[in-house]
Amino acid sequence: MPNTELSLGNVYELNKNFVKQLKPMNDMQIAAMYEKIADWMKEPQRYTNLYYTLMCRERYDFTVFNLTTSESNNTEEKTVKEIFDIAFERGKIIEICQDEQGTAYEFWLLIEDEVYLYLLFPYDNGIIEIR
Repeated sequence: MPNTELSLGNVYELNKNFVKQLKPMNDMQIAAMYEKIADWMKEPQRYTNLYYTLMCRERYDFTVFNLTTSESNNTEEKTVKEIFDIAFERGKIIEICQDEQGTAYEFWLLIEDEVYLYLLFPYDNGIIEIR
């Protein structure tokens, strides 16, 4: 008897295949997300976050942002600019969306004809400072 099971893979692979069908975001969409992420970083529950990570597990690409070294009043805006600069350096931005819990942002990037998820999230618990 023939095998009639259809393997759909895991949720990540399904999302990845869906996102691959989308067109890259335009400048207006990117600018809107830029503002949303800056506002998200300013929310009271995140105000105490001093570290953020932009991570792509699949590519072993991890960047940690240290907000404690900034003497600026617009730390969030500077951080978001750096985040977007890194995303643009890596590839084309296909999609940016907030996760269901509101605790992270997903950056879906097209890099060399392949789609990758970069996750931006607070990372204070991952940093241990020894003084």
